[in-house]
Formats: sequence, C-alpha cells, structure tokens
Amino acid sequence: MKVIHQQTEFGVKLEKALSDAAGNRKFVSVGFHKDAKYDNGTQVATVAAVQEFGYPEKNIPARPFMRPTITKKMASWKSLMQTLAKKVIAGEITVDDALISIGARSAENFREAIKEIKTPPIAESTRRARERKRNLKKGSLSETGAKPLVDSGIMIGAMTSKLETR
Repeated sequence: MKVIHQQTEFGVKLEKALSDAAGNRKFVSVGFHKDAKYDNGTQVATVAAVQEFGYPEKNIPARPFMRPTITKKMASWKSLMQTLAKKVIAGEITVDDALISIGARSAENFREAIKEIKTPPIAESTRRARERKRNLKKGSLSETGAKPLVDSGIMIGAMTSKLETR
C-alpha cells in the first residue's frame, strides 16, 4: 500500500523554519560586550555590575537596572518572540531577523532603565568630581548632570545587542 503525503503550504513553511532554527547556531547577546570600555580602559560591564549590585567596601550603593528590567519586560519580550516566531514560520522574516529584533528591543529597554534611575542619589564627592570635570562652580551641577549612571553617556551607549554564533 502506498501512502501519499501531501503537506500544506503552512506545513512546508513550518518545517523549513524549524529546520533553519535547529541548524541555526546563532543567538543574540544583550548587554555590555567586552570591547566596551571607558577611556581609562575599565570595562563598562565591570562598572555596570558594580552599579547593579553595589560595592559596600567602596560605599557604592546598588542601583539595579538590569534585574528589574528583566522582571518588568519579560512578558512583553515573550509576546514579541511569539509574534516574531509566527513571522518566521510564515516566511516573512528569517530567524536572524527575529533574534536581531528581540535583541534591539531588549537593549533599548535596558537603556531606558539606566536613564530612569534616580536613587540613591550620587554622593557629594561624585557631585564635586563631576563639577570639576565640567569646570563648574561648586553647587552648580544641574539635576540632569547629577543623575546616577548618567554622566558621560558611555554606559547607555555601550548597552547593545549582538547576533552571535556558537
């Protein structure tokens, strides 16, 4: 007996998408990559970790922005992944396109979180150092200039996503 197997167009697309995904050894990484450094050579990831968890030995309080963002945005990221998976299956985008989109959205969410941090406020010594760096009179640093995590803009700029291969 001969069985004739006829696959729907959707089934063909689904099979191709799953095959591509299985053979796709790519992933997206989001965060501060090793090439992101401050002018003095310090890796941005190191400074971000200190800010995220604090460094009591140096009187640096925790200013978490990664963990709260993950908690806050996980549902929307899952929803985006579901939407993009449907587009991959429909052949509208590639798996790489989906990964790049997820990474870009996540990185933007983290950058927004960095900008929103207001507490704990910067130490008085940090305020004075920022005023000296900008050649400002003591006590004249603006509220924006006194925001935690936002001084040079390097940390915000260094928060990126990258499509990588295993």
